[in-house]
Amino acid sequence: MAPPLQSAGLPCITLQSLHCCKGAQELWEAQCLRPSLHPQGSSKWNTRLGLHTSSQLQKRKREVKESVFIPTLQRHWQEIKKTPKPALFFGVLGAVPFALVPTTMCYMNTYYPDMATIQVLYGGCILSFLGGVRWGYTLPDGSPLQPTVGQLLTSIVPPYIAFVSLLMFHNVQAAIYGLGGGFIVSLLVDLFQTKQLELIALGPLWYKWLRVLLTVIVLGSLLGTIKCAKRYPKKTKEDL
Repeated sequence: MAPPLQSAGLPCITLQSLHCCKGAQELWEAQCLRPSLHPQGSSKWNTRLGLHTSSQLQKRKREVKESVFIPTLQRHWQEIKKTPKPALFFGVLGAVPFALVPTTMCYMNTYYPDMATIQVLYGGCILSFLGGVRWGYTLPDGSPLQPTVGQLLTSIVPPYIAFVSLLMFHNVQAAIYGLGGGFIVSLLVDLFQTKQLELIALGPLWYKWLRVLLTVIVLGSLLGTIKCAKRYPKKTKEDL
């Protein structure tokens, strides 16, 4: 056994007692610095240190998302309800011919190229009309859209896309892809501002939502026609 260490006024301390004290100190520090395995203990420990667990972060993100997303959705829903009934009626009515083509093909389990050609011709007319909306929006006095080069240039892009698509009517699927791209470009131009082209988002909020709704219907109908062309047997008017 190692000789004890002793000094004046101090109790006798052996090397074994020093090792025991050191081990106890390390154990105490480990227990203090290590968070409890219990979830509540871990949460309290992290809170004291200013840290956050993954569950706390997820909860915080969820609260922030709800506080921002829900009011925004409610505000947009209120704007959607402000859509004038004639605009909603005629907008949906204009999208009906697009949807009728793939619906009829699916019902008959047959792909009709002539119906697809009619859909392309009608789509070219509607896409040209959408280009004229921005042009007309620049005409009134005091309009936020001025007849600048950027505004008028983007207004004639959809008609040109429609024209090129109609030139490819002998290849209906290529024409459909061209029209789909034209509708997407027209929607993006009307929804988002572009400083480089001096473009301003077009129209009130209800118009934007109506454009999104109708564009989704149109794109879904065009894709439906392509799916029918690949899935069902083709039948022309000579086969009838």
